[in-house]
Amino acid sequence: MASIINKQNETTTATISSSSSSSNNTNNNNNQSSNKINEKNKNQHSPLPPVIYEKKYLNGIIKNIGLLLTELPGGDRGDGIVAQEFIKDGTTLIETTLDDTVLTAKTPQTLAENLLNFITYDYYTNLLKLNDSDMPGCFTISSFPEEEVVTDPKTENNKFKESLLMLLAERRVREAEQLAEKSSQPLRNCKAALHTVHSRCLFLQELSLFVLPPFVEYLNHDKDPNAHWILENGNKLVVKSRRDIKPGEEVTITYGNHSNEVFAIQYFFIPKHNPNDVLYLQLRREMTCMRLAKYGGTSVDETKSNFIPFGFVEYGNGDAMEVAKVVHPEDPIKFLHWKLTKMRQEFEKNMIVLMKKKRKMKKQGVLFGNTNRLWLEYLKVKVDLVSMHIKEMQEQQQKEKEKE
Repeated sequence: MASIINKQNETTTATISSSSSSSNNTNNNNNQSSNKINEKNKNQHSPLPPVIYEKKYLNGIIKNIGLLLTELPGGDRGDGIVAQEFIKDGTTLIETTLDDTVLTAKTPQTLAENLLNFITYDYYTNLLKLNDSDMPGCFTISSFPEEEVVTDPKTENNKFKESLLMLLAERRVREAEQLAEKSSQPLRNCKAALHTVHSRCLFLQELSLFVLPPFVEYLNHDKDPNAHWILENGNKLVVKSRRDIKPGEEVTITYGNHSNEVFAIQYFFIPKHNPNDVLYLQLRREMTCMRLAKYGGTSVDETKSNFIPFGFVEYGNGDAMEVAKVVHPEDPIKFLHWKLTKMRQEFEKNMIVLMKKKRKMKKQGVLFGNTNRLWLEYLKVKVDLVSMHIKEMQEQQQKEKEKE
């Protein structure tokens, strides 16, 4: 692996050679590189060299070239890479050759399976130190005591369990269970490996490969990042600045334009002021009726994304209104207003549950836990989003009345 940064018209390069591969062969074209990497994936014959995935190794490299891997201010933001001097727009910051020292695979599940035998990856080993209830992306309803969870008195349905976020989390648990059965590894190890891969890997469309590069763990998300990563020459991952970076400024990339559900499950955090967050209405009963009736008069798919399960329809893009016009043609707006109001009430009830739990745990001197904090933050954001849509609907109804 080589890391490069330009300093005052000079180029300082730090190169580490691996005993299992050579860094001299850099002139292969995309097809040659892809064939070489794919052949490596087929032949998982020995453990991969561990050193490049250790924090102390990476920090030793980037310290020499004007970057610092350090704990970020704020107490709970973790580690990040910070510029120690002025960096010009377009500067190459970090460069990693896709050789035998870098984990790659055709699917995230295979990449996680490879990682299970690669126990010196710092992020993965740190996850194994967490309590089971705080394992990112794999929390289940058992994380919440039954006596504290809001239920519907008519059906006794658990509102936490019915929520979109919990359904996605339980899907990840099932994925971990399948990996544990296939690999014969402990379930919590499989949970940690899957979250490491889903939150840290990059997908290289040119090579149809999922890659777990050593540096990406420390490049945090920003909706307006100052750096980005690209594939060069078919065999190098390169991080470049996309604008000038001042000394003391953190080097960031974007994780993509995702809703908060994706950020919560994939990355285990909720970004502040996420412009790409959307609201999904649970219309499973309505869409099931449409399916049984073989109704074909709407363009609404069963799901717009492989990530979002059937029955959850995006509100705000017209899809929810299409369904409402079919199942409640007499007054679709009233139906959607009722759905939004009911959703807000459920979110608020569960917020109260968690806030009471937080106060109780504080009195007992018990930590609130990462999962509980994530849930509470998620619910607060969703309440604000639902309230915004309800307000917009009421304003639109008022305008229509004034026209009449």
